[in-house]
Amino acid sequence: MMLDLIARDHGAELAAQVSEQFVVGRIWQRGDHQRMKIAARYGIHNRKLIQVIGVMEQHMEEPFSPDALAESIGVT
Repeated sequence: MMLDLIARDHGAELAAQVSEQFVVGRIWQRGDHQRMKIAARYGIHNRKLIQVIGVMEQHMEEPFSPDALAESIGVT
């Protein structure tokens, strides 16, 4: 119900973002990563695409060049 109200007032994109923050399947440990897995978050299944998104997320402060991204996951 909360997500429906958020979507009505602020749009589906914000409702999806809020939903992602509240997905809880277990009690998290202090060092655990709490976001949904990349495949579920973006609805993708290509292993290489999932890998490159993971690398991009880990290097947001200093983004990799396209060539460095490709090299990091073993593609040209």
